[in-house]
Amino acid sequence: MRSFIVLLFCLISPITSFAGEWRLALCHGQEATKDDLKYRNAIGLSASSVFSAIDPKAVTTMKVRQCVQEPDLACYADDTAIYCREESFSQLIRIAAWLAAERAFIFVSREGSPATLGVAPSLTWTDAYLLADADRYPDAGKLNRVANQVTEQRGLSADSLNAIYSLYLDIHRHINNNTEVDPDNAYLNVAIAVYRASLEYAFAFLLGHEAYHFNNNRCHIQSASIIKSKGIWSVIRGLQLKGGLYDTSNRLDTVELKADHCGYKWLQTVSEKTELGANKVLNTLARKAAIDLLASPLLIGLKGRLEKNIHSNVVPAVKVLPGYLYPQSRLALVSATLRLTEPKSPHVVKLCNEVSKAMVSIIQDAVTHYPDSSGIVPDEVLAELPAGVEKSWNGAPWSEKSHVCEIGE
Repeated sequence: MRSFIVLLFCLISPITSFAGEWRLALCHGQEATKDDLKYRNAIGLSASSVFSAIDPKAVTTMKVRQCVQEPDLACYADDTAIYCREESFSQLIRIAAWLAAERAFIFVSREGSPATLGVAPSLTWTDAYLLADADRYPDAGKLNRVANQVTEQRGLSADSLNAIYSLYLDIHRHINNNTEVDPDNAYLNVAIAVYRASLEYAFAFLLGHEAYHFNNNRCHIQSASIIKSKGIWSVIRGLQLKGGLYDTSNRLDTVELKADHCGYKWLQTVSEKTELGANKVLNTLARKAAIDLLASPLLIGLKGRLEKNIHSNVVPAVKVLPGYLYPQSRLALVSATLRLTEPKSPHVVKLCNEVSKAMVSIIQDAVTHYPDSSGIVPDEVLAELPAGVEKSWNGAPWSEKSHVCEIGE
């Protein structure tokens, strides 16, 4: 049973250690919309599920109030609580629902066959970000404008997008109100399963990082991570050091590095415990969706922005955090963690399609602007990208196929 307490507008008293209680404090700013504040039940359910997976005996407490001091980032933590912006987590909730809704249509239309995993969704991670952001305003005009842009750019019919939007609303309706889903509604059951799992993967990494700080800079999970035991962690970290691929001017903060590593341990633990039923394709689909979901907070931040490049493609304005691994490295490690914990089809749990394009663009831009770059993209990074990317880097023409994760790879 999930242990979950909600106390509104309460101050949090200091504690000296973890002491068997996870404390999540949501705060909202003065510019928060009414829509930003209606996902507390959804946030609480996902957070509580993650905390319970890490420590079933621990109590989860969530408290909400207006921000006294608004954090610059989505979250921060000290030994009193994990503090997060409610608007940022609400944005994550909405992105997860957009991504899950379309994947439900793909899954059901192919009767859950492995072929599902080779289908590139029409809605990209940036589309989901923009649609989710537009849906936080009471005026439907902004959402309609973004929807029109999406249908024009993706070759998606208005009827198809309306169907996805209807399912997106149904996900919120059931999760926010704790209502049971009709077992015969295949689309909604699949959508909610993918939504819950992908969101819990995202929460596992984000909260796991902050839980390290909350627990007096100690990770609650003592065992070695799979990315460390496989040597991937040290290679990715080395890309930011002398002789590596990326600019060394952003010096790594040891504490934040350890906090990130703790987040990957949490992600690994939740991924290994998640089972969405007998159909293994559904489990794989949720892990793929989680990579697309985490692209937003890691590459651009949940209150970030997108911009057009010289080819008029919408690309992330990468948000670099002082002392942290570069965003592309953090997302590659998310992919590695989920890929290595995927028992059935690890070859498709990668940075695929539009996320692959963003990663390639970010890596190329980083190397171009760093004269001392080694120019060498290690195998550990290539393993998280479609096979076509390496072929294109080696001289093959770039095309949409370069970024597709093939089922038979």
